[in-house]
Amino acid sequence: MKLTAAMAVTALLLAGCSLTDTTAVPEGGWNAAELNEKFYIGEAAVGFPCTLDDLRQGFERVEPVQLDNTDPEKIGLSGGSCYYLIHDGTAVGAAFDNDENGTVECLSFYSDMAGAGREFTAPVKLNGVTLGSTRSEVEERLGEVTDSSDGGFTLFLMTGGTDVTVHGKNDRVTKLEIKGE
Repeated sequence: MKLTAAMAVTALLLAGCSLTDTTAVPEGGWNAAELNEKFYIGEAAVGFPCTLDDLRQGFERVEPVQLDNTDPEKIGLSGGSCYYLIHDGTAVGAAFDNDENGTVECLSFYSDMAGAGREFTAPVKLNGVTLGSTRSEVEERLGEVTDSSDGGFTLFLMTGGTDVTVHGKNDRVTKLEIKGE
């Protein structure tokens, strides 16, 4: 049985397919359940909402952060804690969890979170869109960009359970944020 599964995975990879192949944008747009199933860390489908343990599988470190003078409710969160997500030695994102049940209620990833003047990547994909994806990839995989200005673009998806924000600059995704209710 294990050999058959391994052979199937090998066949997919040799055929140029990936375990994280993308899906076309549904005709009526995304709903929360469909979109949540398209959240990956590395090659593992994690879904959203996820837990801090799910995140630890894709990042070197998940470090608690002290939120100085920030009221979580002001940024639309119910409270809890913030954690930096460290990949290749650099903070590339932040996770906000709800201390009551350990569920991550908001994830934000930035191509230059550290302000180092160079772009970083994160092992995170939402229907194939990740930091560095092009605007055309965003539109093909998530939907039409809702705002464009000065060489940048923004896509907002509100699904009634999961909200997604994608920001881009110079035709590349620079921020990917996923937020649950």
